[in-house]
Amino acid sequence: MIRIGMVIAVLALVMAAQCSAATLSGRGDAVAVWVAGAPAPSAVTVEVRNTNKAFMPDVIVIGAGSSVRFPNDDPFYHSIYASDGPDPFDIGYYGNGPGK
Repeated sequence: MIRIGMVIAVLALVMAAQCSAATLSGRGDAVAVWVAGAPAPSAVTVEVRNTNKAFMPDVIVIGAGSSVRFPNDDPFYHSIYASDGPDPFDIGYYGNGPGK
């Protein structure tokens, strides 16, 4: 609940400076908000680790042109893929280490 409160407070400041109207609704632990007219974030490389058979963190938001690396902390192989959406990918199986 604190995360959502902080996001709403920051969003209110940004929106007051750059937008004319918005509607926020819903509940959850992960929140992503797109503010039209806001400056685009810089391209970065973000890590999503495979740890104990789970992604850590389980949700990320990155800007266009950014990269995601999937290090494998588990003692067995993982495969990361997406078959839906506008940009499907399959990075294949890989073992413990810095990832792909």
